[in-house]
Amino acid sequence: RAGTYSTGASSSCSTCTAGYYCPGNSNRVSCPGGYTSASGSSAQSNCFISVAAGKYLTTAGGTTTAACAAGTSKAAHTVYYGNRSSCSACLKNTYSSSGAAACTKCPDGQYTTGTGSTSCTGCPAGSYCVNGTNPQSCPAGQYSTMSSSSCTSCGAGTYNTGSGNSGCTRCEAGYKCTGGANREQCPAGYYSAAG
Repeated sequence: RAGTYSTGASSSCSTCTAGYYCPGNSNRVSCPGGYTSASGSSAQSNCFISVAAGKYLTTAGGTTTAACAAGTSKAAHTVYYGNRSSCSACLKNTYSSSGAAACTKCPDGQYTTGTGSTSCTGCPAGSYCVNGTNPQSCPAGQYSTMSSSSCTSCGAGTYNTGSGNSGCTRCEAGYKCTGGANREQCPAGYYSAAG
């Protein structure tokens, strides 16, 4: 019976021991070098090798591992005989250096433009990036500088209109600006200096 063996002198079968496979005759066959198996294994394909985190098995049936390239990662894993493994590209807004077990989420104020990134890019001025997300434009009345994780409201005496601003405009003479996107012309008979 597969997964068992006998020594020939015994009339009973024993469960195939770990590190071996038993194809169903009286033979107990050792797994290939560098591979092992669970007890009761019945085929060479049940033999496996453990691969450390940040590495992959380069050839099917081999024992040579290599470090994952930057922009990819792989957790510790098991590969069965006859197979090989590979590293996975980092998802958008994550990155890694070579030999990574997992990709790292971009910090606030940074993002990536695609998958397989080796670093993050600062969020452009006029936008913000939070929690590993793509840049979001600052709304009217707010602004941001490069690598920002939030937008700042325009202060009193300044304003801006539209979205995606990297600064605020000084209020012109004859207008009242209370901050944000608020800009009102002075009523007839009233005057204000710029700012």
